[in-house]
Order: sequence, then C-alpha cells, then structure tokens
Amino acid sequence: MKSDDRHVGRWLVIAGMVLFAMVAACSGSDNDSVRPGANTAVGNISQAQSAGPGVEVSVNGYLFVDRDGVIRLCDMLLESSPPQCGGDRIELTAFDVDSTPNIQRVQGTSEINTVAWTNEIVTVTGTRNSDGLTDVTLKGD
Repeated sequence: MKSDDRHVGRWLVIAGMVLFAMVAACSGSDNDSVRPGANTAVGNISQAQSAGPGVEVSVNGYLFVDRDGVIRLCDMLLESSPPQCGGDRIELTAFDVDSTPNIQRVQGTSEINTVAWTNEIVTVTGTRNSDGLTDVTLKGD
C-alpha cells in the first residue's frame, strides 16, 4: 500500500468521525428550544420535570392521590395494599380526579397514605409550573 493511500484513508476516517459528531449534535432533544406556551409531547416524568415554566407537556404514568388530596403522576406502581407511588413523580394541580376512568379507591382505613390510584398508565397534559403541572387534563378529555 502506498503512503498516499494511507493518508487518504486516514482523512476519510477523520471526515467520517466529524460528520458523525455533527449529526449526533444536531439530533439532540428539541426540548431545549421549547418556548413557554409551546406544546411538546414529552412522554416520561423526568423529561416533564426538566421542561421550562409555561411549557405544555404530555406525560405518561400512574395516577395517585394521597389522604391530603395531593395528586401525583408516578413512574411505577409499587405492590402493596393499596399500591404506592414509585420512581419519578410529578404533582398535578387543577385536575379532576373523578374524570379518570377505572380509578381505584381505598375501602376502609389504611395506614398507607394512598387513597386513590390507577392500575393502568394514563396520559395527562398540563402546563409546567414550579410545583409540577397545572391545568391538567386527561388525554381524551
């Protein structure tokens, strides 16, 4: 192999790596460029927590209501009786829990704080604020 051929091969490898790096940099998340009032489909709670104030997001998770009336969307459904909120969680305000189909409720007293929950993942849409999501609606409302 000639010396010139090796130099051309090295340059092609370097050019390919630079091109790959440029494509990877451009294919990042668009959430960084979302402006308040813009709509973005998020999907998970961690991403919703990193959205800026005023951004409308759609999030999937299990719905939980505790004895104090605090409503949360959680990543996991922990097995207990009643179930508990597990993983990442985000608080929901201005949300009508009774609009949620198949909501489960505690029958009688319980030492666990959960009083209502969903056994299936639900999707909600709301506006990000400092505490979580507000003006929340269930997908399909």
